Amino acid sequence: AGSRTMAEMKVSPGASELKTLLTKVFPVLGVVPTLSREDLQGDVVAGLTTAVMIVPQGMAYAALAALRPEIGLYSAVLPLTIYSLLGTSRQLAVGPVAMVSLLTSAGLGKFADPTEEPEKYTELASLLAFMLGVIQTAMGVFRLDFLVRFLSHPVLSGFTSAAAIVIGLSQ
Repeated sequence: AGSRTMAEMKVSPGASELKTLLTKVFPVLGVVPTLSREDLQGDVVAGLTTAVMIVPQGMAYAALAALRPEIGLYSAVLPLTIYSLLGTSRQLAVGPVAMVSLLTSAGLGKFADPTEEPEKYTELASLLAFMLGVIQTAMGVFRLDFLVRFLSHPVLSGFTSAAAIVIGLSQ
């Protein structure tokens, strides 16, 4: 009886509904039982490669946002950890990016100078990140992903091109 899978066991309707709900909220619960040893080895190598790359990137993006390097490490590791539990896409890149760092610096610079008031600046950056996390979570819970369809291809292309120019000029 100890070697049977969940599918082989008789599960009551309530437990089945709970399992479905948990798998919807935490998609990783549906993926882990299907992983083979080779898949797991590949995922471990990919995770280590990502970790090696994200450390200098997180520190650099923190510098772009006028924040301390350790904050960049938190902003790099925490989203990856959360997305590994809640995310559904295997190809989505999650974490800090140059444009967000530059926008953070430009937006918060009006409220606090990072060199004169580093604590206040860091608190504002944390508040901004928290507020955006709440907004994104609410959008996910209420399934507002359809709003993205209203962004035309030229608008997205223009934003991407402008971001590339801003990043290039700021280097």
